[in-house]
Amino acid sequence: VTHLRDRIGEDRHILAAWISPSGTGVKGIMRIPADVARHKATFEAAADYMRETYSVAIDPACSNVNRLCYVSHDAGIVLNEQAVPLEVK
Repeated sequence: VTHLRDRIGEDRHILAAWISPSGTGVKGIMRIPADVARHKATFEAAADYMRETYSVAIDPACSNVNRLCYVSHDAGIVLNEQAVPLEVK
């Protein structure tokens, strides 16, 4: 799991990546265009990007813009303050 966190954490679109509270997965924050009206298309673009780039699936429940996300303590959290927004066509 830490290998995947570190690999995803190096991506130019990822602002932060950390081990999930269960310890069995990785959570992350991807920089995306700030347009709630296009959230569904943006989510689909992000899911496609993660599947094509890392062969991982994003939980479809994450498509809910109002969904709460827990951030666990991960001493190895990966941060990238220079993350660039994912291009959504």
